[in-house]
Amino acid sequence: MIVHLAPAHDRESLLAIFALESEWETLSRPARNPEGLPPRFAWWSDELRRLMAGLPTHPVTRLFAARGLSEILAPSRLEMALEAFLATHSLSDAPDLAHESRLPLVGESRGLFLEASLLGSEPDLPQETFSALALADWLATWGLHRTHPEACAVLIQARSALVTATTSLALFHKRPSTRPLRVTRALAHLQLEAGEKILREPASRGQRTRPGIAATLWTAWKAARD
Repeated sequence: MIVHLAPAHDRESLLAIFALESEWETLSRPARNPEGLPPRFAWWSDELRRLMAGLPTHPVTRLFAARGLSEILAPSRLEMALEAFLATHSLSDAPDLAHESRLPLVGESRGLFLEASLLGSEPDLPQETFSALALADWLATWGLHRTHPEACAVLIQARSALVTATTSLALFHKRPSTRPLRVTRALAHLQLEAGEKILREPASRGQRTRPGIAATLWTAWKAARD
């Protein structure tokens, strides 16, 4: 949504940023990484070193280098984010709220990509804002699409993180540079409300309670322009 709604000259840069995040999200999901995490984690660690040396080999990191994004998202910060994806690997199937100290890593690692999506034009927002928004989006998505017993606690955490991010963003709501954050917040809110409705009305689980394409498109479009 963020790439689609961005100005044409920014789309390739945003595509590189979110494609890299998508690669690492897949890496962190056990069900989609049957060969095991350590080999792929080691490969990506080596690839970041190649990126720093100006010799990336993966299509995404080659695009990343071609767009000069290392000035916005330094490889050293990417290394820390990759380590956080590794540390939260076990949370991908079921966020373990008994160990909430690990949840901030989710926000920190994904928040780094949200920060980069502003392409260096971000207002004076603390890192905690990006982390809270990324965590809210991740938890709301997880809570909406799972039937795990912890879904209620997960959505409560998502709501708390979203309130924190919204409060921080309030002063910058009208700035064009914050479009990616507004879109992310709106979509997280949409999913969170749908998940909460399922919890309030369990009988609706079999109905079409998840946001449809039309609602999602309208929500993103409106958030980008409000």
